[in-house]
Amino acid sequence: MNRSIADTIARILFIVSGYLTIFLILVLGYFNRFASDDFTLLYLLNNYGVWDGMLAMYHNWSTYWAFYLIILPFVKLLIYVNNLLPYSILLVATTVITFYRLFIVLESELNFELSKAKKIHSAIFLTASFFWISLDKGQSWFWIFCSTEYTWSAIIVVLLFTFLIEAKNSAWRLAVIALLSIIIGGSAVPVFIFYCFLMGLLLLFYKNKISITKIGLSLVLFSISVAITILGEGSGKRQQMLPSPSIVIAVKMLTIHALQITKAYWQIGIIGLFCTLIGWQSISPIKNNLTPVYFKSNYLFAFLLILIFLVTFPAAYLLSDVPPMRIWGCIYISLAISLVLFSISIKKQNKIVRLTAAIFFVLFVCYNIITQFVIVKKYSAAYDSRMNYILMESKNTKTLLLEPLPPAGMLYSAEINTDSTHFTNRQLKMTYQIDLNLKRK
Repeated sequence: MNRSIADTIARILFIVSGYLTIFLILVLGYFNRFASDDFTLLYLLNNYGVWDGMLAMYHNWSTYWAFYLIILPFVKLLIYVNNLLPYSILLVATTVITFYRLFIVLESELNFELSKAKKIHSAIFLTASFFWISLDKGQSWFWIFCSTEYTWSAIIVVLLFTFLIEAKNSAWRLAVIALLSIIIGGSAVPVFIFYCFLMGLLLLFYKNKISITKIGLSLVLFSISVAITILGEGSGKRQQMLPSPSIVIAVKMLTIHALQITKAYWQIGIIGLFCTLIGWQSISPIKNNLTPVYFKSNYLFAFLLILIFLVTFPAAYLLSDVPPMRIWGCIYISLAISLVLFSISIKKQNKIVRLTAAIFFVLFVCYNIITQFVIVKKYSAAYDSRMNYILMESKNTKTLLLEPLPPAGMLYSAEINTDSTHFTNRQLKMTYQIDLNLKRK
């Protein structure tokens, strides 16, 4: 096959795989349902409203005040819809817009030009890469409480830095920088760390190219927002429930976590890593001789390792346990962006390898669309049936013994526990004000 024809087909197929991945995310979003801590959000809305709900959490459990002020109004809108598709649309739209702006920044930094269509294709494929290299997609993309707190907030950090890096300056851009900096400061600790890490890199490598006004505005508002978050009563009350921190235990838990992550990527993440890496060799317009030294693979690998340690070690230390996968949102997005630059630092694969990878990736995504549709359709039907049964029978009995939900596929399951006192059971009862023993068989 002619080299140019093979390259063209591979490029088209990789672009198609990106759009198919977006379709898969939206299909999953349509069949997605509230789960676990999402019911806490519903409880706050039903009993306190948006502002007082944020204050209730701030003073008693979680001080991520900006997170609650954003997610509570959105959840209020979702109550009137029988699925969580609007949330998936919001998450995908925010991600694509962020990556579109990222390619605008890369155009200016690396001196190449992309048409609007190519920037859109690249942003879509980068979103697909971000999705496929996420190990626990249920937590990272579909569990509203968790994915907003970590994944969506990490995307907001990257969006902020596209405004900080670009040379253009205007009143509306400063307003966006101010708003995003405040949101980030009122979000989760891994998001703080991600912001500080990127700000450090920005000041280290771009200090002569960036606007002092924009950087100063962002740092001041971020610091004020973080201070409000840290000084909240809820943090202290929550910390009192945790075991005493220990560096020895933290190192042990971090070692276990590293082995788990390595195993997981080898088993389920390798396809996403390999196919998107090869995909960028077909799609990316960036040439190796255009990239600054700090974009080279050895620097990127070192940056990623530092970021992984900075994000996971505090969690292992504070929890005295293996860090939860939900905090990996900022690491996934950094890895996805790094793959764009990794792809131009390694030897370009021949046309047969690229074409084979493109065909395989399209088939892989199509297979997941079909299989996940079957799985999550059954799951959502069982979930809806269970909720209707609970509400109908709650006044007729003191104990409800429920059949287990079927597998949720890539979604985050709303399954409850066999113990009626488990927090997932209590959250469900509290939200719907059900006075009975609720448990799973």
